Amino acid sequence: MDFVTNLGMGFAIALSPINLLFVTVGVIVGTLIGALPGIGPVSGLSILIPLAFGMNPISAMILMCGIYYGCMYGGTITSVLMNVPGESASIMTCLDGHAMARQGRAGPALTIAAIARRAGVTARSLETIFHKSIGETPGAYYLRLRLGAARRLVLDTRIPMADIAARTGFSSAAAFSRAFSRAFGKAPVRMRRA
Repeated sequence: MDFVTNLGMGFAIALSPINLLFVTVGVIVGTLIGALPGIGPVSGLSILIPLAFGMNPISAMILMCGIYYGCMYGGTITSVLMNVPGESASIMTCLDGHAMARQGRAGPALTIAAIARRAGVTARSLETIFHKSIGETPGAYYLRLRLGAARRLVLDTRIPMADIAARTGFSSAAAFSRAFSRAFGKAPVRMRRA
């Protein structure tokens, strides 16, 4: 019973509004510092330690954790966009992520890198595991989910095609129509008429 009480008290402290503010500020500042090429989480945290002077110790630790995590993610930004690892853990992200960014897919590269980092694997390993388990790449799976939702909207509603494209994450109605036609063999306008 003591364990549950202490766990509840820990969550109450961590989820207090002031501590949520500190972790948010820490992540934002850490991401900005981590995005500087060559500055990893350890040096970024060292640079930002003076922010915690004079603070409540618990809030200071929460701020430092937010800064560390923000610096970790900030390092992937420079790895993907500029092919410069912000830290040693981002070297593999340079290989896969920068290649995706050069193909115009920087957003998915950053997302995959963030998920892979949380899972404790490289982005390529994550994609391989996903492909073995599901039978398709994460991008193809996500596209299939988006197109399924779009198909339901096309058949069940009278929402304009541009709005359906925006709701399902396509940059334009033309891109949506091309992807929809490839997946279902008919343009969305024709499928709605049928």
